[in-house]
Amino acid sequence: MKKVFLLFLLCVSIFSLKAQNAGEYDPTFGTDGKVMTAVGDNFNVANDMVIQPDGKIIVVGKAQFGSYQFAVVRYLTDGSLDNTFGENGIVITSIMNGSYAMSVALQADEKIIVSGYCFNGSAYNACVARYLDNGDLD
Repeated sequence: MKKVFLLFLLCVSIFSLKAQNAGEYDPTFGTDGKVMTAVGDNFNVANDMVIQPDGKIIVVGKAQFGSYQFAVVRYLTDGSLDNTFGENGIVITSIMNGSYAMSVALQADEKIIVSGYCFNGSAYNACVARYLDNGDLD
């Protein structure tokens, strides 16, 4: 898969082991407590996130590559992309034109379930995809 250079805006912060005042960014996460990752052509959105037991953060949304597709991004606890997941921390899944990932959950075996909706040209349909820990479709 070729490199992607689209804007998938994400601002997340996590609690550090150090005590911090409520509402302050964690300076050990990303750049000054924030992360932005380019994923699609334009108008890309993060819709949901989940934190894995090991502290890695999975964020899902939509990325545009002509049409919208499921976007799944995984970060390490310091906010850097997890290069063991997909291609450089990013997985793009085209289920059909107009695929929007809206929600993410972890199974007990740590497989990743992503749900959303897809447009088939005349109606919206429910879509679900399951990923392995490395980002491959199960």
